[in-house]
Amino acid sequence: SITGSMVEEYAQVCQGQLSHEEFLRKYGHLRPGTYEITSLRYDERDDLFLGDMPSLPPAEVSQFTLTSEERASLEVLLEETGLNVVNAEQLVDYARKAIAGREYVKFVFTRTLSDALSMVVRWGEYHGLSREDLSFLEWPEIAKCLTHPVMDDVDRHYLDLAEMARRSMAAAHAFRLGHIIFGVGDIYVATLNRSVPNYVGIGVASGPVVQLEANTPTSVNIKDMIVCVENADPGFDWIFTKGPGALITRFGGANSHMAVRCAEFGLPAAIGCGDQIYHRVVAASSVELNCAEKIVRPLYAE
Repeated sequence: SITGSMVEEYAQVCQGQLSHEEFLRKYGHLRPGTYEITSLRYDERDDLFLGDMPSLPPAEVSQFTLTSEERASLEVLLEETGLNVVNAEQLVDYARKAIAGREYVKFVFTRTLSDALSMVVRWGEYHGLSREDLSFLEWPEIAKCLTHPVMDDVDRHYLDLAEMARRSMAAAHAFRLGHIIFGVGDIYVATLNRSVPNYVGIGVASGPVVQLEANTPTSVNIKDMIVCVENADPGFDWIFTKGPGALITRFGGANSHMAVRCAEFGLPAAIGCGDQIYHRVVAASSVELNCAEKIVRPLYAE
């Protein structure tokens, strides 16, 4: 996928085989939390190339091939479902290209989105608004000034709107709701079901826990550690340049961005653990992850 190329070119920069400028022209638009305006882009950070120097990925990457039993089983399933216009090998080849293609489309889309957010930041700076102020404004209110000039001081007008939004968000956080609301009664009694993580691969890892957020410095040491992220998107792909031991996320599914990434790199992962498991893992000093046995549990010092 596009991340495989990024990790390889990142290593080339660190070893002097590729210039910083060339790397950032291609990947500089990425930002952790793709829609998060308070998050810095790669080309706005001064810590992207700090820390341990990564090694170049192996030139020979092991290729996935179906066993004869898997091939036969797939052929039977394709026949049963009426999808026998393709054979098992063609289906796997299509899946490989489709997954890589989908990740590349995300990469292209985020460039335009990130550039748009940067333009909003520059507009805010011109009017005395910080990134944090802008994060509380809705786009229609900003665009409205193009056709309906603000009669008050521009900064005061938007600062007032941002403050109102902060109060609304503070009030919203006072509510504890379930993930799915079926009726009025669910507003009064919230049922929080325990999520079942999506385990990637069959690998095993254990070690100290490190929690990352959108603005965590990329120079942080995560080598061989159990990395915890609430919801990782393409902007967090720098993680794979730092040699993590495993990845655990609070949100995400079996076909989510990070599930695909971890499968590509053979990194043990538990994707979409839910609130209870994730918070328990983050609170622990070290964690064991066994994807084959479908186990994720804190390790407590004796």
